[in-house]
Amino acid sequence: MCNSTTTGEISTFGWDTAFAVRIENVNAAIVSQKSSPAGFSFTDPADAQVHCSGTFGDWQVVRGGDGSGVNVQLPLLNISGQMKDNDGYVPYTCAGASIIVTVRLTYFDTGQPNEQNLKVKPTSDTPDVPVVELYSADFSQHPVQPSYALYAIQAAVMNWCAENLADFEHVFSVIDINDEADTGAWSFLKPTAVSYAYVDGETDADAFLGVLAMTTGSPSGGLQQVLDTRIVQASEEGAFCISRGLLLSKLILPNLMALWPNLQASQISVLDDCIKLNPNQSVDLPQTEYQGNTYTPQLKQFTLSIEGQQVTIDAYTETDVQDGVTAWCRNVAQYTLVKSTNKSGQTTLAYKQLGEPQTSNGHYIAEWVQITDAILAVVLGVALAALAVVTGGAAVPIIAVIGALIVGAVALSPTIDGMIQNNDAPAIDLLQENIYAPIVWTDSQAFAVSSVDLNGSLRLGGALGFSALRQILANQQPLNALQAC
Repeated sequence: MCNSTTTGEISTFGWDTAFAVRIENVNAAIVSQKSSPAGFSFTDPADAQVHCSGTFGDWQVVRGGDGSGVNVQLPLLNISGQMKDNDGYVPYTCAGASIIVTVRLTYFDTGQPNEQNLKVKPTSDTPDVPVVELYSADFSQHPVQPSYALYAIQAAVMNWCAENLADFEHVFSVIDINDEADTGAWSFLKPTAVSYAYVDGETDADAFLGVLAMTTGSPSGGLQQVLDTRIVQASEEGAFCISRGLLLSKLILPNLMALWPNLQASQISVLDDCIKLNPNQSVDLPQTEYQGNTYTPQLKQFTLSIEGQQVTIDAYTETDVQDGVTAWCRNVAQYTLVKSTNKSGQTTLAYKQLGEPQTSNGHYIAEWVQITDAILAVVLGVALAALAVVTGGAAVPIIAVIGALIVGAVALSPTIDGMIQNNDAPAIDLLQENIYAPIVWTDSQAFAVSSVDLNGSLRLGGALGFSALRQILANQQPLNALQAC
């Protein structure tokens, strides 16, 4: 790594992207879709006189899960059954209870090309991970008659779930997935491999379910099902993270190659947190003029690193002035990405320079060269001209990132370049659409970005229309209660 100090950053844990929502929004969709099973009925296959049945309320995702394990609460109503007791059978009843189970999710083909649904997994691939596990049970609100029958109810519900979990038909999200890396301006956002993860929080508002994706065709085997606990923040309904690795390899590097046509792929390395010119490499930069003469600065050292909120660009060049005389210059500049508003009042992205650039210049003169004031003046002039080449392009990589996010990962456009430099970049409508198009959370609406943070990964948070859904459901509750009367 170029710099190992990465504590406190928001991570995608090796995934190219992560798209997460609060579980309260997932639960609103479950209620809206009426996707919970109506009820259950279990009869012991070894004894037909042992049975249990009841109805379900709306199933809900609740806290307590971790990674691949998602906890779901099953509200139970109007339970009745019969259990074996010594030599006879004992009937039992319970007006209501609640059982929380741990389940896993998986992706199912929908029959549509490249489309998959994220749903509960109704089968097990290994005995070590059962279809469903009992997490907890609560019979405190309504007594079970007789009291010891609660264990029979638990067993009946768990047995029913093991055989009928597919009856919970809720689709958490719909994914447009490609078997191979896509091409085109927005290919860096199109999933080629997907998984999911749950992360717990202190409240339901701090607990998230997320879709994890690789977008470059890279294998996902070995990657953990993990979400960063800070992925969704403040009043946001959801958030989308683009990994540092994806920013470096798919947004920055291609534009560096376009910016410096003489740069060869073999000359540069993409590491965990930076792009770096390999040792003992030299790249001819665009020529510069001084006093009618043309000079070619050579890039000798270059590092672009992303650490926390900072994008640091460190460039060192040398320029041959004449035999035995070389001018050098170094420029170190730091930037970050922020949400902005363009001149039309639309939400867009911008870059912000952090502090003043650190610039220095000097010269190397061979011992056999006779130093004169004229030579020193030329050396200084060439060094300053070369410095202008470096500093003039120092922000180009960060501009390239913004341009790629706004209009797609295409070669630098002078028009877009100029608009970004003048803090008047186009609106982020295309970015929002291309985040939302391949990964659609059930009952969500178009993604409206309200915050942008660079902190290792690039995080975009905002609204997905769930607040309107929750309000509709809240208004329906009094009506449903009245109708029930």
